[in-house]
Amino acid sequence: MGLFEQQTIFSSHIDKEKTQRNVKRLLKDELPRLERIAGESLIKAASMDGMPKAPSRGNSQEDRIVQRLTAHEIIVAAIKAIHACSATSEQVLDMLYLQKMSDTMVYMTIGYQKSQFYNHVKPKALMEFSEAFMYDDIKAYK
Repeated sequence: MGLFEQQTIFSSHIDKEKTQRNVKRLLKDELPRLERIAGESLIKAASMDGMPKAPSRGNSQEDRIVQRLTAHEIIVAAIKAIHACSATSEQVLDMLYLQKMSDTMVYMTIGYQKSQFYNHVKPKALMEFSEAFMYDDIKAYK
């Protein structure tokens, strides 16, 4: 069986709508929470300038350090996944989830029609992210 046939078989078992919802939930809801836990912003993490700082005091200091490090790892994995996407998908994901622009601002800025953006461009970007995200498998299967 050739590579193309294998890719077709694998992708036929993926529930694209649920996968896209998983990606949106991660990028829109979970990453801002992880930013707070890690004590850094996504834009700052995008430059990957270093590790998060350990809390200076408090109970369960080890647990907090582990929690911050895990949050940082997930943030870095998300940024790497965005950068691993095609140029258009990377631009869309960056504008939506790192720069926190609205869908309307994104499709107007990059020059797509509303229907083209919602039916093709954004879903493709979300699926590419799901393939590139290496921290956990966020794809949903049928």
